[in-house]
Amino acid sequence: MENQKPFVGPGELVQVCARTDVGHNRPAGRGYVVNTRGVGAATLMSVRYMQPDGRLHCQITVKEITVVSYGSILKRNWRLRTRAKLFSPTPAKKSIIFATTPEMRLVNDLKASGKQKRGCRRAAMRIALGLKPLCDKKLITARMEDCDKSQLMSEARLLASHLRVTGGKCYGRTAKRKRNGTFKARGKRELVSLLTLVQHGWGKSNCYLSSLRKGMNVADADAVFCNELLSQTAKTSTWDRKSVITDPAEASRHFSAKNLFAWNQCRVAAESDLSAVSREDADRRKKAALNEWEALDEGTKEMWNAKRREHLSKQALIKDIIVEELKRDPTISWEKVAGATGDWCSADTIRRFVTSYGSYTTYAERILPLLNSNQKHKHCHFAQRLLNNHYLGNGNYLLVHYDEKWFWSLVLRANAKACTELDVEKKTFNVFHRNHIDKVMCLAVTGYAYENSIENGGVGLKLGFYRCEAAKIAQRRQRQATKDANGNTRYQGPVVREKGDVYWVDTTVTGSSLGTSKDPKFPLKPVFEHSVFPNLDDLVKPGGKFEGYTVIIQGDQAGPHEEDDFVRYMRLECSNRGWCFEPQSPQSPHLNNLDLAVFPAMSRRHSTESRKRNQRVLKKEEIWDCAFQVWKELPSCKIARGFLQVRRLAEKVLASKGENRFLLEKGKKGLHCGGSADFHDTADGIRRNDSKIFTAVQADPSKHAERLHVHTEKACWQTQYPFLKKV
Repeated sequence: MENQKPFVGPGELVQVCARTDVGHNRPAGRGYVVNTRGVGAATLMSVRYMQPDGRLHCQITVKEITVVSYGSILKRNWRLRTRAKLFSPTPAKKSIIFATTPEMRLVNDLKASGKQKRGCRRAAMRIALGLKPLCDKKLITARMEDCDKSQLMSEARLLASHLRVTGGKCYGRTAKRKRNGTFKARGKRELVSLLTLVQHGWGKSNCYLSSLRKGMNVADADAVFCNELLSQTAKTSTWDRKSVITDPAEASRHFSAKNLFAWNQCRVAAESDLSAVSREDADRRKKAALNEWEALDEGTKEMWNAKRREHLSKQALIKDIIVEELKRDPTISWEKVAGATGDWCSADTIRRFVTSYGSYTTYAERILPLLNSNQKHKHCHFAQRLLNNHYLGNGNYLLVHYDEKWFWSLVLRANAKACTELDVEKKTFNVFHRNHIDKVMCLAVTGYAYENSIENGGVGLKLGFYRCEAAKIAQRRQRQATKDANGNTRYQGPVVREKGDVYWVDTTVTGSSLGTSKDPKFPLKPVFEHSVFPNLDDLVKPGGKFEGYTVIIQGDQAGPHEEDDFVRYMRLECSNRGWCFEPQSPQSPHLNNLDLAVFPAMSRRHSTESRKRNQRVLKKEEIWDCAFQVWKELPSCKIARGFLQVRRLAEKVLASKGENRFLLEKGKKGLHCGGSADFHDTADGIRRNDSKIFTAVQADPSKHAERLHVHTEKACWQTQYPFLKKV
């Protein structure tokens, strides 16, 4: 097929080489093919140059052109104007040899330790092992621990073994005494020596190593393996990646005309025979194609040499194409990335090239709330209020959070275990349709009692757990659903309820609307009026467990929570009791104890509890029973730690200026706040490990009344209530 059509068509951009022999005066340049004659390797073409004068050159053969990709024309390298410098020949750049053994990594570290401080290796080891860091002076004077001694002995043995093989000096140069009593300068220090390792790297004298060898048991010393946390070269180190994608010499060697011809023949064979082939058959096809190359005529070989030049001219664009494809879709397969490059190289080559970088990693994609500038400002405003007790000053407070959550009858988990030899078979769940996987919505209310600041520790409280259901009147007789032989649903079972009977159904949540008898709702207002407020009154009344505490109620800004009647009622009732109603900023679930800590813990425990009830999908009543059982068994310290985490995340919100990108980070940069190190659990909450006491800022009525994080334009927020405390 290649020999039955012209090698290039009109409109192709080509690079033409110069020809200045007898009778010709054609300069090199780029241009577009105007017309062609002949087919295959015998193709002759006319090219109109782009530069310098746009002349038309004819009778150009395949051997004299290279097809150019448009990307190489559009990609321009702008010249940077720099100040003129005196000419000085620059030495050839040495490629970095990537150390593969502990000995070589240790040698490389010693060579690079000339400008580091004394005791640098001991400091690095303590950081790698997570030990408490030491200051510069203590690195030299502090007593060596067992891990320090083992590491020093292991590195000394590795270095001594390396010096014996290479013939190096163990202790380097020493100072010599002159006849007049002075000492002669010993010259440049030997970095790769035991002297540098012990005195500079570990900050100890040379006699310390001798005494350490005598004091340690030889058998114990030999059993210690060198900790490679110190001597391991960082993954991000630059080294020569011999890849056809970035190395022109490697690409020129790999993409020869012979190989391109053989691969093309294999593709043609695969298109003609779509059946699967084994690895041996594929190798056999390639060998047969390589043998065919020797029998080709010179014209066909020249055509494949031109294809080789065209293939190599695209190399400068391949890396950019790979990067753009990965940026566009990080989940794309390597085969599709190879397809985006026009199958310039194989998918395995691209995979090896990308994964060779030390920073390569895989991650789970997350969804974060999209915040505008106004919402970021609201996040910072509410975080500042939360850290300052909403500008109420010092005192005893009972912080209350409320929110809703769906509990499902079935949540599939990964890493399920099976073992046929132990008769542990794989389990499956059977349902007629995914809509048969029921769910139940529950309302939870938690509290945290503390003095002055959340950081002082406190008591976690479970104030209420409610199923979001309402009463409904049956409009007609209802029978239990059954399945016939064909799998169709038939309501021919026993009678469930008669017309006019009242029964409970799971329904949606509203602020204060009760709905209708046909479509009932679950309003929050009666729940607070008849359950939550009475429970809080019993806690803070004279003689109660938290007598005199000021209650602060916080919820998110979901639709039912922002209903006008509900907000008016909550603000009025809280004001009459001397309490505070403070909705949190929008799109900030990480500032609510339930979304942050309680609900994730309950979800996992609910899934575990539901698995105890056989391997089947639960009914709605069973979902509620499991959820309520998990709620009763949830420890109070878990709730208290959730409130502590909310408080510390508020500091990170302020530090990030309202952004939520820190939620994707790991460790202390993300959700981890170090609460386990500062607090220990008690029977009803958490308590500080130290004796620190934190206080709040002074009360400020004007800042307390300023609520920029809520919808102040709504009528329910127009009414101003008096300040809770006397200033």
